[in-house]
Amino acid sequence: MKYKWLLFDADGTLFDYDKAEALALQATFEQFGHVFEPEYLEAYRKINERVFQLYAKGSITTQQVRYDRFKQLSEVLGIGLDYAPFGDAHIHNLAKGVYLIDGAEEIISNLSDKANMVIITNGLLDVCKPRVAKSAISSYFKYIISAEEIGVSKPNAGFFDITFDRIGNPPKEEVLIIGDNLISDIKGGYDFGIDTCWFNPKRLPRTQDIRITHEISNLSELLDILG
Repeated sequence: MKYKWLLFDADGTLFDYDKAEALALQATFEQFGHVFEPEYLEAYRKINERVFQLYAKGSITTQQVRYDRFKQLSEVLGIGLDYAPFGDAHIHNLAKGVYLIDGAEEIISNLSDKANMVIITNGLLDVCKPRVAKSAISSYFKYIISAEEIGVSKPNAGFFDITFDRIGNPPKEEVLIIGDNLISDIKGGYDFGIDTCWFNPKRLPRTQDIRITHEISNLSELLDILG
């Protein structure tokens, strides 16, 4: 097989982050005695996306990610959230959301004897590692590389430099990154000089002028690409 190393993003690629996020947010609101309204989720997602974009650029710290999003949400909703303990509780609830993308377990198991596999994530360490550890695919990955742990996030070249150092600096042509985010995964991989596979289950249009090596809408299509 051409690719001897497969770098998988976690959220939205292997794990159903949308489901975990929705259930965790509702559980946290109820834990703090607030009635959860459906529109709270959409408001949170808009804020969370902006916060993680800033984090990917290196403009804010993980501590700010943890708490500022709930400070902003409190202001937007007009609800007095005690955002520091609220943020900690949300992290705890999110870490329990071990929901795999359809087909992930079968595909990962199938590929496990064909290539070395690594999880690379911008997600918070105390969310990602517990979820991976409790999942059915945990034993298949040689490394979990977290932006929070190494101090630099995708799509920055430093993230990939450290990742390649960890995995023994294989030839770039033997490495494929698979992810759902056009910027952090696909642009990051392309800029670093490795092949990319955009996981696009919603068949979204390419809104960015980014070169993509492969595009799939179902994880099973990886088998065709990888032979």
